[in-house]
Amino acid sequence: MTHRAFFSRFDDGQKARLFSNIAAAMGGVPDFIVERKLAHFEKVHPDYAAGVRAALGK
Repeated sequence: MTHRAFFSRFDDGQKARLFSNIAAAMGGVPDFIVERKLAHFEKVHPDYAAGVRAALGK
């Protein structure tokens, strides 16, 4: 199963928790690394990157 297929199986609550957990884990990480990771999330699914970005407050 691809990451995209796996992500698409999550319901809204699961996605919200995923975004929140990732954002919390990225606390204190330099911005250039965060942006690099967001670019990877974008490749999986645009909503994945957008959700994490929103949880980060960016």
